[in-house]
Amino acid sequence: MLAGAAGPHWAALSALGLVLLAVVATTTVLGVAGSRQDPTGATGRWSARRCLAAGHRWRGGADRLLGTGLRALVAVPLVLAVAVLAMLLVRGHVALGPSFWLTPSAGASGGGVREQVLGTLVLVGATGLLAAPVGLGLGLLLAEYARPRVRGVLHTAVLTLGGVPSIVLGLVAYDVFTRSAGWGKSWLAGALALALVVIPVAALATAARAEALPAARREAASALGLTRGQVVRSVLLPWTRPGLLTGILLGLARAAGETAPLLFAATVFAGAGGIPDGVVQAPVVALPTHVFTLAQDAADPAALEAAWGAAVVLVAITVLLLLVALPLRRRMETARLEAAT
Repeated sequence: MLAGAAGPHWAALSALGLVLLAVVATTTVLGVAGSRQDPTGATGRWSARRCLAAGHRWRGGADRLLGTGLRALVAVPLVLAVAVLAMLLVRGHVALGPSFWLTPSAGASGGGVREQVLGTLVLVGATGLLAAPVGLGLGLLLAEYARPRVRGVLHTAVLTLGGVPSIVLGLVAYDVFTRSAGWGKSWLAGALALALVVIPVAALATAARAEALPAARREAASALGLTRGQVVRSVLLPWTRPGLLTGILLGLARAAGETAPLLFAATVFAGAGGIPDGVVQAPVVALPTHVFTLAQDAADPAALEAAWGAAVVLVAITVLLLLVALPLRRRMETARLEAAT
């Protein structure tokens, strides 16, 4: 049970969540409004033509300087990623052997992460099943069915949902499912909260893919006498499937590492397995909260070593989801092209 889940403590938590949500919503609306302010790319008195003329005058040295700066900017995240990976492998070397993956945890910091891996896979799988149809429907609504004015509002709302801090989603899941619905800690409550992380990514990827449908294909389908619903089912859905799959897997890669929604509504540190046996009062153990809990006892070398090892396993699962997205997308693209020919 979350400490301070009633009275002024809960009111303060809810108020802080509303403040975070307001900040995200305001920033998103301002960003979207700024991007639509001038479709020609003009900013103040500097039109696109004047910027182009200035570029011609300073092309030599400015181009070289810009190219060097861009290469440096590309190198920075790569260097940071390699440094983080190296630190993980050095500090979490205990996870490089199969025994850590296949052994259940024991005591406060002993054993492996077998049950935590199973619990994480259950949560990720359930989240994907919940998010896929909603993300597909929302993406088609954005790209195909919504009127232009409604589409702009809906697009802003989806962007805002995608930027909501996960701790706010955790508070909502705790209040709606754990307290109001009486589920207690439940893996399904955690999956529903994580689905809100995945849905915006899937919806925007699906909408972008649908908007990229060549006009000739739509015109050919209409020339055959197909209704709008038939065009969506026979042309648009096969076309958007790779985008939906990519969005779902990218969203799941992010959701797999979220801690706050699971900590509030779905997981415990010990006393539960990786495979739930129901919905109500059915918590699981998962890697993000396992790492978080072990890190609280950083003074214990064994707990810190186990935390680093669990972090390596979590990163491995996340990277695997990202790596699976690319070949699956290529395979679906190939199958679609073969079917079209």
